[in-house]
Amino acid sequence: MQWTPSQLAAAAAAVLLLSSSSSHSQLQVTALPTGNLIPNPFNGDALSWLDQSADQLSSGVVHGLNAAIHNSDGEPTPLSSIPYTPPPSANSNANANANANANSASNDKSYGIAYSPYNPDGTCKTSPQITHDITKLSSFRFVRIYGTDCNQTHLVLSAAQPLGGLQVFAGLFDLHDLDEQLQLIIDAVHANPAANNNPWQAIHTVAIGNELLNRAQATAAEVVAAVQSARETLRAAGYHGPVVTVDTVAAHLQNPELCRVSDYCAANCHAFFDETVPAEAAGDYVWGQVGVGAAAAPPPKRKKVLITESGWPHAGQTNGMAVPSLENQKAAVQSLRDAFALDPSAEDEEVRLVLFSSFDDLWKVDNGYTFGAEKFWGILGH
Repeated sequence: MQWTPSQLAAAAAAVLLLSSSSSHSQLQVTALPTGNLIPNPFNGDALSWLDQSADQLSSGVVHGLNAAIHNSDGEPTPLSSIPYTPPPSANSNANANANANANSASNDKSYGIAYSPYNPDGTCKTSPQITHDITKLSSFRFVRIYGTDCNQTHLVLSAAQPLGGLQVFAGLFDLHDLDEQLQLIIDAVHANPAANNNPWQAIHTVAIGNELLNRAQATAAEVVAAVQSARETLRAAGYHGPVVTVDTVAAHLQNPELCRVSDYCAANCHAFFDETVPAEAAGDYVWGQVGVGAAAAPPPKRKKVLITESGWPHAGQTNGMAVPSLENQKAAVQSLRDAFALDPSAEDEEVRLVLFSSFDDLWKVDNGYTFGAEKFWGILGH
């Protein structure tokens, strides 16, 4: 991802805004009427973000101005709710959950992982390069990609096909040429040699935009309209899985219609950008900041939350207590794994975390708001 200084300033402000609660490990919000933790321009919220208190998990459905926003096919795509699970204690490395959460292939099924198909000079990777990369990611539940350029949807699907059920979280980075980009995804799916009778089974989710509000590249109304239009197009093409838009936690809180129009709430959240959070607390921070989101729909249609990016850089400049290093990256990623690990006996349990990122993105450009770390979030290959 390449951000302008103004976009990164907005992101930094969002992180500071989210850190304003009394404890960085919990987001103290159940509803957001005007004048509470975050000023709300909608005068009645369509979205409640609940903290980790179990007795609050079933409350907080708030009907607001955006109650008319719904999926174009009438109902949200059915998705299982996420039960409350307390995050591991500080001594979690000593318990069985942490032991099971070591870097094993079986444990990776608890997570998705992000991937970008670009060379260090920004050119597109070749098909053999992508196949080589994706093979290294075969232990994860799915691979998240961000766009349709470089023929990446087709190439990643083709590389994932022989790997025993590895799905692809497809995406459009922005709203430019929406119909054309959607057609590229549709064509890639139908060209998949393993399509058989259900060509869409290889797709986990289709995301319409990545942090468009956070980067000030679109309005909430534009994103909502694009998601609704995309869902209609994809449904007509035979896809009935989740269609979402991805943005930061702060953007979702300030624009609840983003979650409302999505089939689940898809949010990026990085502990590194909060200067009060050390690496070993990354998992508790992300779990606590996000909690569980509830959409403005009658119970039990509470929508789940998927953290679509979270990780830690292994190089760059220090941000307060957030220090980039190989050792700290390992600690942060382990902390994230511990906080979001699934029950290995529940094969149908929904993934709640996409680790960011698979490999270093040496094509990216840093500025003063990225702490010299933009290239160095890859967790593999070093």
